[in-house]
Amino acid sequence: MRKLTVIFTALIVITGFCFAQGSAEEIIIKDGERIAFLGDSITNAGASYGAYCRLVIQGLKSKGITVDPVFAGVSGDTSMTMLLRLDRAVLDHKPDWVFLSAGVNDIWHHDPTVKISVFQAKPGMGVGLEDYKKYVTRIVERCQAAGANVILSTITPIKEDPDFKLNRQAVEYNKFLYKLAKEKNLPIAKLHEAMFAKIAEAKKEILAKKLTRKQSGHLRVTSDGVHPLKPGHYTMAKGILKAMGLSDASVSAAEKQWDNSQKLLFLGDRITAGGGRAGSWQHLILDRLNAGKEMVISESKIAYTAKDFLKNFKDKLATSNFKYVVVQFSRGDVEEGTPFTEFKKQVTELVRLANRENVKPVMISIPVANNLPGSELNKKINACNDILRQIAKDKQVAFGDVNAAMAEVYKSNPARKLTFDGLRFNYDGDVLMAKTALEAFGYSPFLIAKLYKTWDNRPSYTFGASHRVVVYINLSESGFNAIEDVYKKYHGIGVSKFFRVGMHLMVTEGCDKRIAEFDKKWINPNLPAGKLSYQKGIRFNFSKNEVRAIEAAAKKKNISLQEFFNRAFKVSLYAMLAEDVLGLQSN
Repeated sequence: MRKLTVIFTALIVITGFCFAQGSAEEIIIKDGERIAFLGDSITNAGASYGAYCRLVIQGLKSKGITVDPVFAGVSGDTSMTMLLRLDRAVLDHKPDWVFLSAGVNDIWHHDPTVKISVFQAKPGMGVGLEDYKKYVTRIVERCQAAGANVILSTITPIKEDPDFKLNRQAVEYNKFLYKLAKEKNLPIAKLHEAMFAKIAEAKKEILAKKLTRKQSGHLRVTSDGVHPLKPGHYTMAKGILKAMGLSDASVSAAEKQWDNSQKLLFLGDRITAGGGRAGSWQHLILDRLNAGKEMVISESKIAYTAKDFLKNFKDKLATSNFKYVVVQFSRGDVEEGTPFTEFKKQVTELVRLANRENVKPVMISIPVANNLPGSELNKKINACNDILRQIAKDKQVAFGDVNAAMAEVYKSNPARKLTFDGLRFNYDGDVLMAKTALEAFGYSPFLIAKLYKTWDNRPSYTFGASHRVVVYINLSESGFNAIEDVYKKYHGIGVSKFFRVGMHLMVTEGCDKRIAEFDKKWINPNLPAGKLSYQKGIRFNFSKNEVRAIEAAAKKKNISLQEFFNRAFKVSLYAMLAEDVLGLQSN
C-alpha cells in the first residue's frame, strides 16, 4: 500500500510539474503566421542574419514554429513616418503580427543639441510625447482594424547611461507604452529595461577585468549608444521571445543555438560592401543556407587586393571559427598593377590556408567593366580570371564564374542592366551573383530556379532593386514654401520619405485632380527651364513587386518613368498639405 502511495504521489508531482511547464509557456505565435517588424535603423539592421529580427525567427524555429517575416525597418524613422508608410510597408502584406519598435528617433531627433556618432538633428525634427501618443495609438488601431495583432516594445537606450537626459525623457514615453499595452491588452517586450541591465552587466565585467576598449569589444552592447552590437541584438531578441510567450528555459536553449551558428566570411570589395544590404546577394545566399533548422550567419571584410584578402582572412581566423569563406575577387590587383605571378601566389596561399583550417572556400570571378569592351583593363581582368579558374581546377575549389554569367546575359540582351555604374550590382545583378555562388556551393539549378519566385515576391518593404530617381520640377516661390511647410508640419520629414506617398497614390489611385490642384497652386509654367528648379536625387529600395507596379502604372498612363516620378512628386506635396495622410481624423 505504501508503495502504491509513493507511486501515486510521484505521478501527482510529475503531472503538476508538466502542467506548470505548460502554463509557463503559452507561445502566442503560431506556425505559418506572418510577422512584420516595423521600426527604424535598429530594425533595418535587425533583418541581417545574426541580428535581432532573424534571431527571433530562429528562436521560434527552435520551437517548431516557422514564420514568414516582413522586414519594415527604415533608418531615421519616427512613429510619424512609420504611420505614414504603414499601409504600403506593413498592412498591404497582410501580417498576422506586427512588432513595433518606435521611439528612439522621436526622442533623439527632438533635441538638436545632441550629437551621436555623426548625426545631429536639425530644429523641428523628432516627435514630442503628446504627438508620439497619437501616432503610436493610431498605428496600433489601424493594425488591429486590419486583423493584425501588435507586440509593443519599450524604447531602447539613447547612449549607455540611464541618467542621460534623453533616457530620462524616455521614461514618460515608456509609461505611455505600458499604459497602452494594458488598455489594448497587448504583449510588450521590456527592451529598455533588458538593454540597460545588459549594459550594467557588461560595464561591471569590463571594470572587474580591467579590460581596454579593444579587449572589451565582444562585451559592448551598442556601437554608439544607440545601435546594438551582438550582445545588444541577443538581448533584444530574448526580450521579444519572452513577450511572445517563450519560457526562460526555451530562450536559453535558443541562445545556445545562436552561439553555435555556422559562420560564413565574405571577402570582397565594393560589390561585397553593397551585397551586405538587406535583400542583396549575400542575403540571398544566406536565405538558401538558412532553409534548414540551423542558422548560418556572416561577417564581411572589405579589401582591394588578393594580398589584403589573405591578411584579412588570417586576422578573422584568429578571432572566429568559420565554416565557409566566399571570396569575391576585386579588380584592385589589375588597377594597382600587381604582377600575375604575385596575384597567383596570394590566391594559392589563401586556398591553402582555408583547406588547412577546414574552411570551405568559394571563389567568385572578377566582373569585367561592361562599359569598356575590349579595353586593356578588361583584358587584364580576364587574365586574372583565367588564373582563378586554373587554381580552382587544380585545388578542387568551388568557383562561381559571375563574369561568364554576366557575359551570357549581355549576349542575349545587350540593353540589360546588371549594375548601376559598371561595378555595383542592381537587383538583377544581385540575383545573378547569388545564383552563381549558390551553384558553386553545390545547389542544383532546378532548386535555385525555385528560389527566384521567393526572392521576387518577398513581402519586405526594404528588399529588392535600387532605383536612382532625379526629379526636375520648375516651382514658383510658393512651391518652395510648400516644401518648407511639409517639413514643419511633419516633424522635419525629408523629401525622400514623403515622396513615396505620391508614388503609392499614383499606383493605387487616380491622381489627376491632385496634379491639377498642384499645378494651379505651385507651378509657374513661364519659368525658363532650369531656373528656380527644385532638383533632388533620391534613391529608393523597391521590392520586385513594387517595381512591377510602378512600371505597369506608367505604362497604363502612357508616360515615361521620369514623368511618373515627376507627377508623383506633385501628388506627394499636395497630399501631405491638403489631405489627412496620417489618418488621424479617420474612424
